[in-house]
Amino acid sequence: MTGQLAQWRALQAALHERGQAADADADAEYPLRVADDVLAGVGHALMCWAWARIARVALQDQAPPQAGGRDAAQWLQSARFGLQWLLPQADLHWGRALRRDAELPFLLA
Repeated sequence: MTGQLAQWRALQAALHERGQAADADADAEYPLRVADDVLAGVGHALMCWAWARIARVALQDQAPPQAGGRDAAQWLQSARFGLQWLLPQADLHWGRALRRDAELPFLLA
């Protein structure tokens, strides 16, 4: 989770710095180019928090599940899947959002 928060902070700092730069007006499309990746990165950071919370509760919960419910091991398995298989996608979004030279050729036409 701390890695996702660090990525989020780095992105916020970069966006703020980019907005304060002397050439910010020259690249007014930059926020539009990175908006999708920013939102996806933030979404992954929030999901990371949720998976970590699920894992924490599952490890503490020793009560048997309600009829038809999931037991702690099943919840832990879901959280582990999210953290190991889905969370790495966040790095792609954080990286693209931080690229200063990212171009969307169809916007240039």
